[in-house]
Amino acid sequence: MKKIILIVTIVLILFAVVGIVIALNVTNNIETNGNVENASNFKDVNRIASVGTEKETISLEIPEKWEYEIIDKEDEESYYGIKFYLDNEDKYVEIYSMKNVFAVCGTELTTEKTSSNNDYKMIVGYYSESWNFATFEIEGTELVAFNKGFENEEAKEAMDILKTLKYENK
Repeated sequence: MKKIILIVTIVLILFAVVGIVIALNVTNNIETNGNVENASNFKDVNRIASVGTEKETISLEIPEKWEYEIIDKEDEESYYGIKFYLDNEDKYVEIYSMKNVFAVCGTELTTEKTSSNNDYKMIVGYYSESWNFATFEIEGTELVAFNKGFENEEAKEAMDILKTLKYENK
């Protein structure tokens, strides 16, 4: 009888240990938008901002500490876009689906070729230390992002958000 009690006790302890390990694993990993995020960064879990037309859609992963607005209007320059910012709406980034070919003045302009997280080729333009604009080389569309006031670390964070771009041609 003592052997049975000992075996049952050992089995219960093993179940308890396995249960604790599973519980810790679940609480330390939260799945959102296909990405596993550490629970200590829960406040930074990304939200999806998406906008488009019946022909195409763009989306960005927006961290929780950032705000965003959908720009769903058609004017003479663009079809739609996404604006994102921190706590000050005077500093923001806008990405648009442009109607016309995008062009800038080349005086004091430097450019850098890079890629998004989804392997879209990008050209990033600088007139100062922080980036001023970025274009995405995606066949069939003209996507351009403008940095309106972010510098240093904030500009880097904004670029990291832009690099989450997903484009869908329907």
